[in-house]
Amino acid sequence: MAVQLSRSDFQRLIRIVQNLPDFANVRDRRRLVAGALEGIDQANIILARLDLDGTPMGVAVEVVRFLAQFGQVAYG
Repeated sequence: MAVQLSRSDFQRLIRIVQNLPDFANVRDRRRLVAGALEGIDQANIILARLDLDGTPMGVAVEVVRFLAQFGQVAYG
């Protein structure tokens, strides 16, 4: 089930993610996302479907949008 984000929450998340020090390049982005999804059964599926190459802002939009559409991956 998709997660519904308000426009302001979506934009706030984009700003936060794109400015993370570990979001500067593809290798670090992959490590960051993999670490955030550690222990989640769908982690490999999510990582395989994400395109982490591009500008920090563009990739942040892609990641937040994808994860919101993917929905909840764990309870709690």
